[in-house]
Amino acid sequence: MYSLNLNTRELVLDTINPGDLTSWLLDYDFKIRGAVSYNNTDGSSYVTVKDTPSTPPSTPAAAAAGPAPSRIVTEATPAANQQKKQPQDKTHARRFLLQSPKSNNITTNTSGSTNSTRAGAHNLDSLFEAATKGNYSYQQWVKSSSSKTDATGWRRLITWPFGEDGGVFRMNKAGDAVYLVSSLGRDTTAFQLISTAPGGKIVKTVSSNPLVNVGSVLFDQDSWEPQMISYNYLKTNWTVLDPDIQKDWDLISKFRLGESAAISDISNDKKTWVLLYSADNKTSRYYLYHRGSWPPQLLLEVQPELDTYKLAKMHEVVITARDGLRLPAYLSLPVKPGVPQTLPESVRGSPPEASPNTPP
Repeated sequence: MYSLNLNTRELVLDTINPGDLTSWLLDYDFKIRGAVSYNNTDGSSYVTVKDTPSTPPSTPAAAAAGPAPSRIVTEATPAANQQKKQPQDKTHARRFLLQSPKSNNITTNTSGSTNSTRAGAHNLDSLFEAATKGNYSYQQWVKSSSSKTDATGWRRLITWPFGEDGGVFRMNKAGDAVYLVSSLGRDTTAFQLISTAPGGKIVKTVSSNPLVNVGSVLFDQDSWEPQMISYNYLKTNWTVLDPDIQKDWDLISKFRLGESAAISDISNDKKTWVLLYSADNKTSRYYLYHRGSWPPQLLLEVQPELDTYKLAKMHEVVITARDGLRLPAYLSLPVKPGVPQTLPESVRGSPPEASPNTPP
C-alpha cells in the first residue's frame, strides 16, 4: 500500500502485504491500523490489527539505489513526512492511499519493474506502467519484500470460520474499536462495534434483524458514527440510527410512493444530499435534496428510454416451507392481456417428468 500526497506528488511505501491480506483498515488519521485476511487452507477469514501505525521498511538495496527520480519525491519515512508536510487536513482531500495493481495472485505486487533496484521508491508513472506490462512477477516481489515485511507487528482480532459471515466497515473515530458485521453465535449477521484491545470484546450491538443479514451502513463523514442501516427482506428498507436525520428521512422516504429511497451521497457541509429512487417497473432517478428546502430537484434518469415501455411489476411473495421456514420469493406476471389463470406449481428446477402411467 502506498501513500500519495496530491500536493507534492510524493509517493511513499506505507505497508507491505505479507501475502494473505485482501483489504486494509484505516483510522481517522488515515493511517493503516488493520486488515482483513483470507485463509486459503481452511476457508476462514479474519481481522488483524496493529496498535501503532506501520513504518515504511528500508533495505540495503533501496539505500544503495541512490536518490529517487526528481519529478516525484519518494521513499520518505512517516517521521520525515511529519516534519515537512502541511497541517493535516481531516477531510483527507489531498492525500490518498493507493494499492498497487494486482497480479493473478492474491498478493499485491509492490516491488516495481525488474529494471529498478529501488524496492520501496518508484516514479508513479513507471510504477503503473510496469504493472500494466507485467514487468515483475510474484516471485520477484516475494524475494525483494519478504525480508522486510512487518507482519510480525500485527495480531489477530477476530476470526470467522468457514460458513460464518463477517466483514469490516471501518474503525471508529477514536481508533479503539471497529464497526463490523458478524454471524458468530447468530443466525443472521449483526452490526457491532468491537474493541481493538486483545480479545475483541463486543462494545455494543448496534443493530440486527432476525430475518436477514445486514445490508449497507451510512456513516457520518466527520464523526464516523453510523447514521442509517439497511436490510433487504423482500425489498431494501433503511433504519435511521442518527436522530438528527430522522425528519429528513421521513420526508425523503415518502416523496415517491412505491419506490425505494436511498442516500447516494452527502456534501461536505451536509446541506446537500444526492438521493436515489428505484422501483421494479421503472427506471431509477437521482434527485438533489437541499436540507430546509422542499421538494428535491430531479438530476437525471438512469435509463430514460425505459419510460416508453410498460414493465412488469415484481410482486413480493413469502412461501412457507414444510419445516416452517419462511422463504422470500418474487412473482412477475405478464403485462399483456390474457394472463393464465393457473401457474406452474414447481417453484424451482425443471417440471417433473411424466411417467407412462401418468394420465394426460
